[in-house]
Amino acid sequence: MYEQDYLDYLSLPAKLYNKIEENAVDLLVQLNIRSYPIDPMQIALSLGYELVPFSKMDKEAKRILVPKDVDGVSHYNPDRKTFVIYYRPDGMKERLRFTIGHEIGHIRMGHRGESELARRIADYYSAYLLAPTPWIGQAGCDDYTDVANAFFVSEPCAMRCFTRYENWCNIPFTKNYEKTLMSLLS
Repeated sequence: MYEQDYLDYLSLPAKLYNKIEENAVDLLVQLNIRSYPIDPMQIALSLGYELVPFSKMDKEAKRILVPKDVDGVSHYNPDRKTFVIYYRPDGMKERLRFTIGHEIGHIRMGHRGESELARRIADYYSAYLLAPTPWIGQAGCDDYTDVANAFFVSEPCAMRCFTRYENWCNIPFTKNYEKTLMSLLS
């Protein structure tokens, strides 16, 4: 997953946004997460997923599973009966957090393989999980730099999240899952 791709992100089919957001909120409720910044590595571990840096992979697994220039990849390991998230541990911490969230998104949304649509869904999932729209308002964020600081996401991700928040502020109603999300911080 390339975090910069999120900045260049193409829109998703409209029906997917609610499905992605509701899934992310269900996860936060399930794990009783009531504060930010959200720790995607702790989420993965709480779900029973294994986190393995690329440096700990054997050469054959790395050759098969890791395409060039990606920051993370996940798959179901039937021997261990769990999902394994492999990741590149170097670089910006915000990028690592986004990558782990992205892989959680692939798993939670039931993706069976890579596609452009699956990648975009996982990107949106990660951004929403790390900086949920209603929480941006509850955090008192006035711009994308506030989002980056409060939610510990990169500036490109924060820009997209703040734009999402500004658009959300113009919607005259609040969805049930958003109300649930807002009550978690109360």
